[in-house]
Amino acid sequence: MWVSVTESAHAKAAAFQRSVRRFLEDQVAAHIDDWERQGAMPARELFAKFGDRGLLGIERDLAWGGLGLGFRFTRLFAAELGSLDCGGVGMAVTSHTDMSTPAVATHGSEEVREQYLRPAIAGCAIGAIALTEPAGGSDYASLSTWLRPVSGGYRISGKKAYITNATIADFLVVLCRSSESAEVSQALTMVVVPSDSAGVSRSAYPDKLGNRCCDHGEVVFSECFVPASHVLGGVGLGYGIQAEQFIRERLVSGTTGAAHARRLLNSAVAYSRERHVFGRRVADYQAISEAMVNIDAGLTLLDALLDRCEAAMDGNGADLGKHSLIVKLTGAALWNQAADLLMRVEAGRGYLVDSSVQRAWRDARAASIAGGTEETLRRNLAGYLT
Repeated sequence: MWVSVTESAHAKAAAFQRSVRRFLEDQVAAHIDDWERQGAMPARELFAKFGDRGLLGIERDLAWGGLGLGFRFTRLFAAELGSLDCGGVGMAVTSHTDMSTPAVATHGSEEVREQYLRPAIAGCAIGAIALTEPAGGSDYASLSTWLRPVSGGYRISGKKAYITNATIADFLVVLCRSSESAEVSQALTMVVVPSDSAGVSRSAYPDKLGNRCCDHGEVVFSECFVPASHVLGGVGLGYGIQAEQFIRERLVSGTTGAAHARRLLNSAVAYSRERHVFGRRVADYQAISEAMVNIDAGLTLLDALLDRCEAAMDGNGADLGKHSLIVKLTGAALWNQAADLLMRVEAGRGYLVDSSVQRAWRDARAASIAGGTEETLRRNLAGYLT
C-alpha cells in the first residue's frame, strides 16, 4: 500500500498523488523526448515498474495483486499521466488499465483472471482492447469480426484496426459478432485471445501524426481458436460489457485530457505574460485573454462534473452514461483548444519540430477520435434529448 489505511481519506489521496508524481518524474518525464524521437518506449520495462507500484491495478482486489482503492485514486493517476509532456505514455497505460483489463476483472472466470488479470496487474503482461475495425470505426453494430462455435470453443476471423498496444500486447480483449441477430445488444460477444495464438497476425503502423511513443497497429484473426472458457460474461453479452467499460474509459480519457489542457493553459498564461508584441504583453490582447478565460472556465466546470462522477463510481450508483460522454467530449475539446492557444501564443517557437508545443498539438488530435469521435459522442448524447 502507498500509505497507511488509518490516514484520513484526503491525506491518503494526497500521499498517493505525490507518490505517483515522483514516480513519473523519476521514471518517465526525463525520457519522453528520446522515446518520441525513437517512436517507441521500453514498454516491458516501464509496465513492470508501474506494476511494482500497484499502479496497474488501483481498483482491483488485493487478492489479485491490486491496491483495492476507489475510482478517486484512478482519477488522480489519470490526471498525473495527463501532466506528462506527451500523450503516448498515458494512452498506452490507460488502454491497459481502464480499457482492456476491466472486463477481464469483472466478467472473466477464475481461470481467465489467474491467467491474464494477475500478470496484467503485476506488469508482467500487457493488454490491448480490440474493438475498432477499418470501415466501421465506432459503429459496433457493423462489426464484421466473427466468432463462430466449433468443438471445444470458437474460431475468430476478421480484422481490427487502430489498436493501442497492438503489437506489444500479450493478450487481446476482442469484441466480435456472434449472431446474425438484428439486435446488436444480443449479437456481440467479448473474448480474451492470447496474442501469440495461431491465426493471429499483427503489424504496427510505421508512422502517426501524434502519440508517437505509443504502439498502434492492426490485428488480423484467421480462424483463430479460442477456448470456451475465454468468453467474458457469456455469449451475446459483449455489447453490454463494452457499454459498461466505455463509461470508465471515457471518464479516464476526459480526466487525462483535462490535465493536459490545464498544463498547456498554464504554459500559455506564463508565456503570454513574458512575450511582448507591439509594445504590449500578449496576455493583454483581448482575443488571447478571452481564450484563456474560456478554457479555464471549461476546466473548472469539467472538474465539478468529474467530482459527481467520482462519487457515483465510488458508491452512489448513479447512471453515468450521459455524464461520461460529456466528460470525454469536453476533455478532448479543451485539450485541443489549449494546444491551439499555446501554439498561437508561442507562434514560430511553438511551430518548431523539437518543441513540446507541436507535440501537444499533434497528440491532442487523437483525443477527439479515440474512444468515439466527437461526432459519435454528440450523436449518442442526442439520444438523451430526442
